[in-house]
Amino acid sequence: MSPHDFYKDKCSTVCKKCGVVAKTEHQYEYVEGKCLSRCKVCGKEMNEKHRLNGRTEKGVCVLVCERCGLKVEGHMWWGSNPVWAYDPNEIQQEKLCFCMICGKKNPEGKHNWRTVTEGDYTNIRICTDCGERDESKKITLKEKAEKEAEAQSRYKEAMINADSLHEMRAHGFKC
Repeated sequence: MSPHDFYKDKCSTVCKKCGVVAKTEHQYEYVEGKCLSRCKVCGKEMNEKHRLNGRTEKGVCVLVCERCGLKVEGHMWWGSNPVWAYDPNEIQQEKLCFCMICGKKNPEGKHNWRTVTEGDYTNIRICTDCGERDESKKITLKEKAEKEAEAQSRYKEAMINADSLHEMRAHGFKC
């Protein structure tokens, strides 16, 4: 004999004996003109995230929810239109280096850097999204070749030392 005797009560499966809920299956539908879903069986409501599209109004970036009409002034730093998971108090996604609406550069955004060589210089970084340049690590091709040769020399020296230690251990020396 089963310890539970379940019956269907609107959206839930409930035990007649103890009242434990085995499962709940709501049938949510969007409520027109609101960021809200309502179960068509029991009426339970659930808030939905705003679905925003960006535009400019009188020279100001504005984000407008296409469901409820909520307007939020501000730049859209975080990616493609529309943004489904929007909370005006907390943007979860990584911020881009420019506004998706007006193109303004974001001083706190993450650039998508590509390293290039121009003329006799290398290690020049250019953002493939907004075009910003970073020449803080720029060096000449001659300096790069010298650094690579120095690194190669240190690597060879380390390998020689490792081989020597291996050889000594193979002959019974403790090192």
